Amino acid sequence: MIVFKDKTLECCGCKKPFVFTAGEQEFYLAKAFVAPRRCPDCRKIHKKGIRKRRRDLVRTLRVEDHVKVEDVKGLAQEKKEQGKYHEEQEKKGEAPKQKKTVKKK
Repeated sequence: MIVFKDKTLECCGCKKPFVFTAGEQEFYLAKAFVAPRRCPDCRKIHKKGIRKRRRDLVRTLRVEDHVKVEDVKGLAQEKKEQGKYHEEQEKKGEAPKQKKTVKKK
């Protein structure tokens, strides 16, 4: 059994020392994580920056790959027509009806 002791590490962001507790070390080992390089404050700032960049990227992709409202309406109309087609086929007996399942209690 490994006995963990608190370690003092230096943050790569602000260069200030921070404590890597025995409990954190045990958790990191159990999850197969690498020891932290940033203090908790710098980790929060870093994660916030990552989330912002990811959000900005998604927004950029949405703008670049924008879908026109007319296209969306056209797709909705096509789906509606497909549904009507299947209903007509079922009425004629050409398409098999889908079985409705009833949940038993």
